[in-house]
Amino acid sequence: MFISIGQVSRLAGVSKSTLRRWDEYLVADYRTKGNHRRYMYKKIMNFLGLGKDKSEEEVFIYARVSSGRQKEDLKRQIDSLENHAKSRNWKITGIYKDIASGLNDGRKDLLKMISDIPTKLPDYILCTYRDRIARFGTRLLEQFCNIYDVQLLETQIKDITEEERLAHSIIAILTSFSGKLYRSRRGRITRIPVCT
Repeated sequence: MFISIGQVSRLAGVSKSTLRRWDEYLVADYRTKGNHRRYMYKKIMNFLGLGKDKSEEEVFIYARVSSGRQKEDLKRQIDSLENHAKSRNWKITGIYKDIASGLNDGRKDLLKMISDIPTKLPDYILCTYRDRIARFGTRLLEQFCNIYDVQLLETQIKDITEEERLAHSIIAILTSFSGKLYRSRRGRITRIPVCT
């Protein structure tokens, strides 16, 4: 989260002109079109000695499976992620889980997690594999996370080639659209009476 020079001035207890003189020590993270300074909140808190120490780092956990038959796998994912976070002494401030396709960008807990980032400001978002969060568009989510200085981490990395990754993506798309087609046809099937 970025804050203005006025907000920094109130936090630091110094005037805006003093902050402008501190430019060589406390450089603004970016400037607006009107050339106004904007500072990353976490950086300011660390600069003022009010930031969290390593033992207070916070993490969101995200797990996803594609169907209700995989509920046991969902539980295993969450347990694995919780153990990973605890082994690093991270405080878990949110557990988000969905049972839906990775192509579905309207997943309830995924959207909740994204909306919680600006208010809860975790240090990390933890998932088992990147494709648990989304099959496509994870770079967009990463860019959003970067604005709030949140790192997207995966506990396991698939060692596959680019061709294999592309094949997995094509299979995921076909599977998703096949499911939608069959679900849409389910209500339109008419039974033909059998004459005896």
